[in-house]
Amino acid sequence: MWLMRGTPLLVQIVFLYTALAAGGIFRFEDIDLFGLVIPGNIQAAIIALGLNEGAYMAEIIRAGIGAVDKGQYEAGRSLGMTFAKLMRRIILPQAFRVIVPPLGNEFNVMLKNTTLVSVIGVQELLLSTQMVTSATFRVFELYLVVAIYFLLLTTLWGFFQRWLEARFGQSDRPSSPPPAATRMFGRSTLKLLRER
Repeated sequence: MWLMRGTPLLVQIVFLYTALAAGGIFRFEDIDLFGLVIPGNIQAAIIALGLNEGAYMAEIIRAGIGAVDKGQYEAGRSLGMTFAKLMRRIILPQAFRVIVPPLGNEFNVMLKNTTLVSVIGVQELLLSTQMVTSATFRVFELYLVVAIYFLLLTTLWGFFQRWLEARFGQSDRPSSPPPAATRMFGRSTLKLLRER
């Protein structure tokens, strides 16, 4: 995991596809999967992106589970829950509230990082745009379209992420003012403000 988080994604992509083959360790060959041919460069891109993002997402999930108070574990154990039941019923629902925002941001980063696979010849949006601009010389217009496309995708994902955060974070909203506000303004002042 530290290897994936400690090296740039571009280096990982190039290393997986080029350096392993040059060293005679492994060469990505085209494979036929149920009649669909998957080129070697796409396989390398999927593996590199998957390993890189998996390392970051595993750390986010680990931190989210670690953010749940230890008393929750003890309470579940005292009720005789198995570890699996404890995780499913108590820990993961609480951790999910903490995990959703950074996991959503990491998905957003992965979406934009897909442009890096063009360096190993995977024809994705950026490489296709480069090929069209070399033929038409309409650089500004085409890259503007690419930028708008990614902006649209990340905006749509942002709406979905906010919906998820609102959906799973409902119990985090206090029904009464937080203790700090009560100490600062006093109960009578807060009651008057609520009545207005």
